[in-house]
Amino acid sequence: MKSQDGFRASRAFFVCVLSLFALFPAYTNPVTAPNSAKQKKVKPIEVSSDQFLWRVDLHSMGYPDNGNQLQSRRGLDEFDTVDFVGEGVVAATFITQEPAPGLQRRDDPNRAPLYRLHAVFLEAASGKVLKTLDWPLDNPNAGIFPRYDGSFLFLSTHRIVLYSPDWTPVKELPLPQLQQPHAYLAGIAESPSGKVLVVRFHQGSSIRCVRISTDTLEGSEEPCEIPEEFTVSDDAMAVSEWGRDRTEDNEFGPEVYYHGFPMPSHGPDPRRILIREMGKPVRTLCDCLVCFPQFISNQTIVTYSSPYLWLFDVAGHLEFKKEFDRRGPEELAWIDDMGRPVRPSTDGRRFALALNTPIIKGATGYLVKAFKTEPGDPPATFPDRIDIFDAPNGQLIYTLKDKVTQFSVFYAYDENNVLIKGQYPIERQFPQIMGLALSPSGEKLAIDSGGVIQVYALPPAAQTPPPSH
Repeated sequence: MKSQDGFRASRAFFVCVLSLFALFPAYTNPVTAPNSAKQKKVKPIEVSSDQFLWRVDLHSMGYPDNGNQLQSRRGLDEFDTVDFVGEGVVAATFITQEPAPGLQRRDDPNRAPLYRLHAVFLEAASGKVLKTLDWPLDNPNAGIFPRYDGSFLFLSTHRIVLYSPDWTPVKELPLPQLQQPHAYLAGIAESPSGKVLVVRFHQGSSIRCVRISTDTLEGSEEPCEIPEEFTVSDDAMAVSEWGRDRTEDNEFGPEVYYHGFPMPSHGPDPRRILIREMGKPVRTLCDCLVCFPQFISNQTIVTYSSPYLWLFDVAGHLEFKKEFDRRGPEELAWIDDMGRPVRPSTDGRRFALALNTPIIKGATGYLVKAFKTEPGDPPATFPDRIDIFDAPNGQLIYTLKDKVTQFSVFYAYDENNVLIKGQYPIERQFPQIMGLALSPSGEKLAIDSGGVIQVYALPPAAQTPPPSH
């Protein structure tokens, strides 16, 4: 996690080693011009973050004080802290540490759990608590994955359990692979429809993936030398071509090319986003310097880096592009590309993007302080706003601005050595955005700002045919 006390003046980008299911030569698919046959532009609705439908503080339900660092042990780029399990139900999750009973042997089957995952199910319309569940854990890497019909999966490093909409366990899939010596979880992705879950793990010197059908828990395992930051649809997978990989002690090694050669001293050249559809060869979706992919539906995919957002169809045609780092008062926010900041609606019509504040807003100009980003980051450590996009029409339709309630004054020298007076927000509606989610229809937005869940009403979805799943 990053602290507000330590402003870092440089950014680092971590991805990992790649070969997409034993990867092979891919052809370059040139990017076409953005689709011009979109609907007439509409002015996005702007709303302050204090205009929520309802707000529930989980601290009264056991959320630990100053618990954001504990929550980050789960890997917030892999496990959502808030989601919709159906149009009418929001699920919020958090972990707590269990009291230590004394020294325990790691191989003792009767040892006391070290952690506990808590799930609170809330009525989406009112915030009323519908149900609570909890599970003992030896490893904090655990969470739930919705299927958007009310059912969901509970996943830990021991097992996956399918739960029905009435919170009854239906079926269980053990994960003995993760209990082997030197085996560890290192990457999870769920398709936007909730129908497919892919679990990536290390087993000794090899990397393997289990692709799971969430309705039956039937899984197939195979080698997959892919990065930890990957994305899946119901029938495809996409990855960045270069990066880093996680070690057993949760550290990251030096940057390498996907074929194993060291990164040149002058830094990375433009690298590709690669995509593989089932039954088809690997191909290039697009070229970019440092960016990450996220499926929005089976037909569309977003790629993003700190200042840019692109929306493609899976053939590689550019639908629209958005730039966020212009040096002007209207565009200063930046994307934490390690925090998985994009969340789609189930039907693929809409997606939400969490953006970070530029941190410093000067009295005579604007200064941007960049921060080092790390795998496992929350969607936004320094929230500025959340933008909601209409994917079929390529438009920004809604902006939820984080309300700042108190500023701190500072003095600093700008790049011309001129002393300026500025302000830094010290109290905000969202201290952090630990998790966010769109409802299946895209008409509600849920935010976890660190143990406080807020839900917002969005404009009704346009009556345009959704992308098919």
